[in-house]
Amino acid sequence: MRVDVSNLETDGLPDPPLDVALYAGSILKHEWTKTKTNDPMLSLDIEVIEGPVQENGADPQGRRVFDQLVLPQKTHKDGGKMARVRLNQFLTAAEIPFDDSGFDDDELDGKVVYFRTKQEPFEGEARHRVAKYVPAPTAS
Repeated sequence: MRVDVSNLETDGLPDPPLDVALYAGSILKHEWTKTKTNDPMLSLDIEVIEGPVQENGADPQGRRVFDQLVLPQKTHKDGGKMARVRLNQFLTAAEIPFDDSGFDDDELDGKVVYFRTKQEPFEGEARHRVAKYVPAPTAS
């Protein structure tokens, strides 16, 4: 079967990675998946709704950020400490109540979260990643 792609709008280049900065994003979708080692993982699709104009002059609104949060496992090399810290940062930023027994994911979609980005190399190119989830800034 031949697929017609002649009507797709492209400029031939992918979007550059987001600048390193603080952004607000709305969680469009979350999904439970597994890592290669079969650990439970929360996959997030986040749309940027607020952030600084990029160095190239582009508005970041509407850009997508994808993130994965592995649930802490005692079998991890560090006993799950790093995964626990990152999950706690996310749940705090999303204002999702949690305790040692878990959390309810029913209200994740549509939540606004604030996060800082970083850039890292991937297959010879730079890409953006969530460096850290942070509480919403307070008005001063």
